[in-house]
Amino acid sequence: IIFIAGTSQSLETIASAGAYQSTYAGGETDAVLTRMNQHGLRNWSTYYGGSGADTSLGLCLDYYNRLFLVGQTTSVDSIGNEDSQQVENSGMTDGFIAAFDRKGSLLWDTFFGGQSDDQICDCFAFKDGPVIALGTTESPELFSLHNLTPVEPHAGDKDIFAATFSTEGELINGTFAGGAGDE
Repeated sequence: IIFIAGTSQSLETIASAGAYQSTYAGGETDAVLTRMNQHGLRNWSTYYGGSGADTSLGLCLDYYNRLFLVGQTTSVDSIGNEDSQQVENSGMTDGFIAAFDRKGSLLWDTFFGGQSDDQICDCFAFKDGPVIALGTTESPELFSLHNLTPVEPHAGDKDIFAATFSTEGELINGTFAGGAGDE
């Protein structure tokens, strides 16, 4: 099984029948998630995004074949819902994390960002546990927006962050890493 995360401006032939998001949502780009079999044939594929620029930057898979798609977005719609950790884009560019089951159905998704530019660049899924989202942020209030105190404080204009999400999409903890300069 092969999983591919990407970004597209194509209006057609990306999404497969029954996809989570069967049409391009507009804006500059949509993220794309695809599953292929061992022979390179597509099992399913879906767009993911809203009316802004949605860019896939990483993908990880847990023991139960749940897929976690991460990236950055300028969209103000189509990501998250009233049950999400963060229901709206808080800045110009926010990170996103979206969990899908092995058949391509969305399990949960959320924006993740503060008032400045933020992105989730990669992730790591533990066997039976949380998902670590790794990214960069210019938002010192990133964790305080979620009523969390980071292990280490924001130190420069742009810092690295690690945020731990439960398999249900709840932010558990997080920290910044970096010095006075940009990371």
